[in-house]
Amino acid sequence: MAQEFRGAVSGSVIDTSGSVVAGAKVTVSETHTGTKSESLTNAAGEYSALFLLPGDYDIAIAAPGFTESIRKGLHIGAGEHPVIDFKLQVGATTQSVEVTADAPIVNSENASVGQAVTTKEVEDIPLNGRTPIMLAQLAIGVIPSPYNSTLTLVHPFDTNNAFAIGGTVNQTSETLLDGSPNATWDGRTEFSPPQDAVQEVRVKAFDTDASFGHTGGGTINQVMKTGTNSLHGSLYEFNQPSNLTANNFFNNKAGLGNPLTHFNQYGVTAGGPVLLPKLYQWQRQTLLVLRMGRAERQPAQSDVHQRAYRCREAGKFLAGPGGGRNRSL
Repeated sequence: MAQEFRGAVSGSVIDTSGSVVAGAKVTVSETHTGTKSESLTNAAGEYSALFLLPGDYDIAIAAPGFTESIRKGLHIGAGEHPVIDFKLQVGATTQSVEVTADAPIVNSENASVGQAVTTKEVEDIPLNGRTPIMLAQLAIGVIPSPYNSTLTLVHPFDTNNAFAIGGTVNQTSETLLDGSPNATWDGRTEFSPPQDAVQEVRVKAFDTDASFGHTGGGTINQVMKTGTNSLHGSLYEFNQPSNLTANNFFNNKAGLGNPLTHFNQYGVTAGGPVLLPKLYQWQRQTLLVLRMGRAERQPAQSDVHQRAYRCREAGKFLAGPGGGRNRSL
């Protein structure tokens, strides 16, 4: 069973005298996809919008006899539940009051402790191996596996990395992908999506939500990017050739050359609305995103290994111990 990774927003609506405003229309709109969630405040003047995908939202409150109140630029991350209250001013419904900046939102809905690596950080921070889960090390209370104390190159198919969160035993914390379990049978990371496919990395060192019961400590949730109403994409190729890197100290001291290394990562992403003229034009309801990538790596080899490799490829043989029968490498 998948844990719920979507967010929510709730709050109350009052007038300038402090009286509740019942029946006010509440519209929560995602700014990139145009998705809307509409509801009315109840008799107590309270509203709630549930199951919101991570993203940036605008909230508009409208009621007869009051000016419209709009809160812009509210970011809702994975599993977040901010409480946003509104105070309506008496006036014509054709007028509106917009709020584009406000004090940081305090989490008053639960006692979970954690932080998010934002979309900008995922895009801008250099990553060796281009896997955003490495950024989880920047969160409070997270340390990598003691058997791999420094996360190195991580391919999408690597399963040799795990985390200890909040002082718990290694490989007992939950690793998620869009709220679904993303771990091997022994608690290691199962799949590491590439940098261009991840929207944010949500890390919670301590989670009080009952839905996260399959963990001895915290959770790491990678949230994938989705399609939007505008066309967007990327084409990339990253490589680490050994002929552009410096030799290490010990090879230089031993008179050996730079170890041969070839590492290439290339791929393409594309996203946007589905639009088929005269057949299908639900661009606000159906959004598509496509991702393709590949990683190829030839690990570093010492000069001795390189020469042995060339001998093997040429069909040459080396003498066995004590001059005995020849053996192939």
